[in-house]
Amino acid sequence: MKQTLPTFAQVKAQYADQYIPYQTRLGTQEWKIKRDAMVERDEEECTKCGCRPTDNVWLGGKMHYLLYVPYDPNEVVEINGFTYTGKELGYEIHQLNAAVVLHVHHLYYITSKNPWEYENDALVTLCSDCHSEVHRTEIIPVYKVENGQRERITGVTCSRCSGAGYFPQYKSVENGVCFQCRGSRYTNLTL
Repeated sequence: MKQTLPTFAQVKAQYADQYIPYQTRLGTQEWKIKRDAMVERDEEECTKCGCRPTDNVWLGGKMHYLLYVPYDPNEVVEINGFTYTGKELGYEIHQLNAAVVLHVHHLYYITSKNPWEYENDALVTLCSDCHSEVHRTEIIPVYKVENGQRERITGVTCSRCSGAGYFPQYKSVENGVCFQCRGSRYTNLTL
């Protein structure tokens, strides 16, 4: 059964006047709509490594992660003594050890904006591995807006989550939000 995401208005009502963690904002309908549009724009693949999301299939008591890779239409492939063109086959199937999940990464953050309020060119589709790598190895700029001008804020990246803001493997506990930065990805900074 498909779960319906809350709207931001519903989340605001739930939190009253309290700070709404960034990770919670990413769980709204507004972000899902923006995220899906960006993934579609980027042709449903990681813009850094080119991988595509996997299908998950439960088979023989084990989860299998299947990746469908388009054949080159002009390629000639021999399978069991028969010759096929890539156009006839369409896709080849690769089995992976883990699922490939696509995220939408913000190239910068503005403290007064919600995740879905950014211009499209500030967002890029990355697989979960590339997304984690970017947050581990790059400093994502954070800005505040004063008098219509962006001013860069120097924040300290959270040492516990390396600036990711959450731990996907602990999604069952408070949706995986980092306990140190509470999902803001920086210490002493709220988005």
